[in-house]
Amino acid sequence: MEPDVTGGFDWATAASLAVAGATLVIAFVAVFGDWLKSLFRGNLELRLKNDIGTTSPARVTTLDESTGEEISHRYEKSRYYHVTVRKPGRWAPVHRVRVYLRRIEKVGADQEFFQIWEGRAPINWAHAIVCSMEQDIGPERDADLCSVLKGKWLALHPMIHSRFTL
Repeated sequence: MEPDVTGGFDWATAASLAVAGATLVIAFVAVFGDWLKSLFRGNLELRLKNDIGTTSPARVTTLDESTGEEISHRYEKSRYYHVTVRKPGRWAPVHRVRVYLRRIEKVGADQEFFQIWEGRAPINWAHAIVCSMEQDIGPERDADLCSVLKGKWLALHPMIHSRFTL
């Protein structure tokens, strides 16, 4: 069969060019894929969800010092504070995100902040019972930062609990 020299469309050449072009694109993505993905990643934003917190009753339990068993409990007014993690531009989510408490500072007598703790304590995601430690961030996700019991204390909400008090 002889090629059409009258100016008609040659399907065999078009198919060969399409295959060659697709091969070049696949090779480019294979070699430069991480670089290409980095172009579409944005920074995550972390902000306090609400300046005044969310009111909720907190259960305060009194324990027997010798046995550790509950003697009584009551409910007190408290405020819960959450941080919101978000990524501008939801179409390229960030995977396996965790939130860590890295430092605690306190106001001194001179009204300046000074560091009282430094480390890396993972913070619980809101509704942690139904979600994993790592979240994909495209839409906003909230993490439980702390709660303040009226007239009593500040409680942090890390995944790892200790007897550290402020």
